[in-house]
Amino acid sequence: MGTTEHPRNLGRALNLEWLETNGLGSFASGTVAGVNTRRYHGIFMCAAKPPAGRRLLLGNLEEHLAVGPDEWALSGNIYGGVLSPLGYKQVVEFKLEPWPTWVYEAGGCRLKRELVMPHGQQVVIVRYTLEEAPHPIWLTVRPLMAGRDSHSLQRARSDAPARLHVGDERMDLTLFDADSRCVLSFPGGEAMRDGIWYYKLRYLVEEERGLDAIEDLYSPGKIRWMLAQGESCWMVASQDGAEIDVKATIAHERERRDMVVATAKDPIERRLRRAADQFVCRRQVGERSFTTILAGYPWFVDWGRDAMIALPGLLLSTCRLSEAREALELYIGAMQNGLTPNFFNDAGEAAAYNSADATLWTFAAAREYLQRSGDEEFAHWAYPRLADSMVRLRAGTDFSIYEDGDGLLCAGMPETQLTWMDAKADGQAVTPRWHKPVEVQALWHSAVKTVALLAGKVGEARVSEEMGAYAEAISAAFLAAFWDEGRGYLADCVLPWGADGVLRPNQVIALALPDGLVPDDIAKRCLAAVEAKLVTPYGLRSLDPDAPGYCAIYAGGQFARDRAYHQGTVWAWLMGPYVRAKMRILGEGDEAKLWARTLLAPLIAHLDAAGLGQISEIFDAQAPHMPRGCYAQAWSVAEVLRAWIDFGLGELA
Repeated sequence: MGTTEHPRNLGRALNLEWLETNGLGSFASGTVAGVNTRRYHGIFMCAAKPPAGRRLLLGNLEEHLAVGPDEWALSGNIYGGVLSPLGYKQVVEFKLEPWPTWVYEAGGCRLKRELVMPHGQQVVIVRYTLEEAPHPIWLTVRPLMAGRDSHSLQRARSDAPARLHVGDERMDLTLFDADSRCVLSFPGGEAMRDGIWYYKLRYLVEEERGLDAIEDLYSPGKIRWMLAQGESCWMVASQDGAEIDVKATIAHERERRDMVVATAKDPIERRLRRAADQFVCRRQVGERSFTTILAGYPWFVDWGRDAMIALPGLLLSTCRLSEAREALELYIGAMQNGLTPNFFNDAGEAAAYNSADATLWTFAAAREYLQRSGDEEFAHWAYPRLADSMVRLRAGTDFSIYEDGDGLLCAGMPETQLTWMDAKADGQAVTPRWHKPVEVQALWHSAVKTVALLAGKVGEARVSEEMGAYAEAISAAFLAAFWDEGRGYLADCVLPWGADGVLRPNQVIALALPDGLVPDDIAKRCLAAVEAKLVTPYGLRSLDPDAPGYCAIYAGGQFARDRAYHQGTVWAWLMGPYVRAKMRILGEGDEAKLWARTLLAPLIAHLDAAGLGQISEIFDAQAPHMPRGCYAQAWSVAEVLRAWIDFGLGELA
């Protein structure tokens, strides 16, 4: 991206967030203004058990530039109702590519600040370059340390720091336990130790979310450098104090990022590929490291459902086939009782399997990988595992998931939440979509088709034929259960006593899958109903505005947000299956491509509106459709990128 607009406009700069990642689950994040507004903002959020176990080690940097007797602040924090110091006033430029970069002007000087997380390394580099200056200057940096879990907040403690060593060009600080260790190295710099707490920093976004928003941070002292025009200095933060060649590391990381976007055909695809890369990371399982996909920043780790939905856009459309195979091997290899992990625990502990659709999305992703790659070895590896999963699902497995007498797949009970609409409030499922949810049936039909395809690939002709016949039976049962001429769209869920006819967007998933489950004449009527009530510029509403329980705004405390999460809130990722379903009807000519490009234009523009270079998780259901939830969501980016590449939307530019 280019320079952000009006970096000195505090209101705007506080609402523009940047993200820097390292492919291990660690990240740095903050606002263009340099002011932290979330508990998840910080210079070094380190994944101690990659990609999980995140701890905020280095919360922020308080920076000052001095020329002679005059001094200017370059940073700031909010204390109560006061922003201090007013460092944002010195910011004249901010750029996101190739990594977050600020330019400050003060006292006739121009100072550039770059923040880089090299891929595959648990370090953060903050480099300062004095681009213009009439005289040498002093740059002073005070680190503010947190040493806490990513989801919690810190309070001043008399027993901190547990250990602090300040030596030549290095500070080694353990604030509490070993996991809170952070080593700062600063070649050419001078350290001045004092050891003080900064009290009651206020995080505005946490306050808006109805959560505790006050934190104390510890500073071990100051670091300062004298710089002349053209000179650079840097600080490296790490957990283990590893020595790195900063110049070579930065050069290598620039080359790697250039390679990520090297095959992009237009500037929009280039930006989306950069966004996609930030979700792709590593997970260690035993002796082997696998590719996995983080669901969203700043608080999610890798979730099975999100990973499998996002995989085609992030890794297949972008031709990252070896990484796609690794991710599939991770999730298929971790199956238990026929189920794919719903998520890996944030602390790096045992996985959870409480999902019906994560497994079925895995089947869909495996088939698309096979079709794009032609990987016969993978087919032989995957077939026995996915065939076993299907046997277990049909016979009945955990969470009341089983095949019904009509061939459709039952899942859950009223108190469970086994689909992506999984919010609970006061322990109760807000949207209790159980028994036979519409997208689960479509994905089940697709999974049967996948097993039929795999069986054919490995020479199991009889199984392939049986699965083909079974898919036809499911198709007939599906239409009989979900379609009603009078209603004019698919039921969202079929319960033991009948169809739930509320209008929700899940039917577009059924329309988008490449299996011909829904005939074109019915698909057209379903799309008309969805377009009349659910389509917005930023995605699809999760509920008909005329339905009971509809919530137009996602805001307030945890209870209010959970109630609204799937009761109207707009989900950007649903734009992907909607586009695919519509293109199935329109065809893929230039007129259809123009329609799709026009539809996606607001989400493309959103790359500059909230999480810079990223697409948010959700939006309010009513205009102006404020972005909410995670400011960077994997499946939001994946579905836009998938449509952009697969339908050749950049070719119309």
